[in-house]
Amino acid sequence: MVSRKDQLKNIINLVKYTESNEDTMDIDQVTEFDKHLALYHKILNSEIHYNQIPKSYDWVQNCLFNYRDKEFRKTLRMDKSTFWTLVDKIKFHPVFYSNSNHNQTDIAIQLAVVLYRLGSNASLWTIATLFGKCEQTVLNFLDRLIIAIRSLKDEYIVWPQEDYRNEVHEGFEKFGFPMVIGAIDGSHIPLMEAPSKINKDIYMSRKHRYGIHLQAVVDHKGHFTCYEIGWPASVHDAKVFKHSFIYRNNNLFFKNEDYLLGDSAYPLLLWIITPFKDPQGLDAQKQKYYNTVHSKTRVVIEQAFGKLKARFPFLKYMRLKDTTKGTDIIDIALILHNFVEKNNDEWEENDNEIDDFELIYEFNEDEDLINSDRNNAITKRQNLLEYICMNM
Repeated sequence: MVSRKDQLKNIINLVKYTESNEDTMDIDQVTEFDKHLALYHKILNSEIHYNQIPKSYDWVQNCLFNYRDKEFRKTLRMDKSTFWTLVDKIKFHPVFYSNSNHNQTDIAIQLAVVLYRLGSNASLWTIATLFGKCEQTVLNFLDRLIIAIRSLKDEYIVWPQEDYRNEVHEGFEKFGFPMVIGAIDGSHIPLMEAPSKINKDIYMSRKHRYGIHLQAVVDHKGHFTCYEIGWPASVHDAKVFKHSFIYRNNNLFFKNEDYLLGDSAYPLLLWIITPFKDPQGLDAQKQKYYNTVHSKTRVVIEQAFGKLKARFPFLKYMRLKDTTKGTDIIDIALILHNFVEKNNDEWEENDNEIDDFELIYEFNEDEDLINSDRNNAITKRQNLLEYICMNM
């Protein structure tokens, strides 16, 4: 049986022969040519039909926006009311308007596509098929939403100041620690496959999986107030911390006695208070109690990472190779997390997960800290120990 490719090749050759011998062809040859030309058009039309992948918009039109609240929340990871509030927040952004003669897809649909991608680990093909779009269109939606959602960053990623600062202090003090301005920790956002980079191995973590590093600070409610994204997973956590904006500009963040709670992987600083690594001596029992209270207070950051990944499972294993795009997606996921939480759209308790990421630091404290600051930090922690243990 002659293949479609060979049929087309034979017909093209026949056309070339006909063009050069048109004046000498008899009626039978002309008839034969016409038959082959008709076959050529038939094959060509079937090729066009073959390449036009059928798409259906039925699910979006008839199901998605008619879901009850429970199903809608499962699908787009937020309540309907929160979704439409978000649409109102971004609908006038210039990225959704252009001089093109072709109108963009409705903003609500574009947002729904991006939220569905964040809320699942479905392939690009699956998402495109579900929404009746092509894969490139889904990517275009993502690019626009990254720009639009980032425009909300200054409104939803806020360092505690004034009344908000007092609220955070009071929130943490309920657990026992006074003047805490946040809890700090790090997490890896794993990649499903190797990045499309020549030096891709630097993204391989010590757990032998590719990933992007995220360091963050949260308030007493688990809202992100500051974060650093983009370092490869293989980069030592101490290096990420020492190059972070909050480390290099700590004087801009901390007033008076403000400090963060960090686990024992972090250095003890005036503005980061850590647990006792090896409780011993006369204060051993007090130090153990202090460590327990410290852990119960600091767990809010681990819960925040767990909530973030539970709400947006795409972050558990990102289906992409472009680490720059991956960093962008993590960024908007953090902004969206705060947006929905601050709209009282909290993720269900039984969906919470504790992040299992463990930081390992090897700080040379003699090199990184001035001795007087180190001594002051030790004194500050000891005073907190006495304060915590007053009601032991």
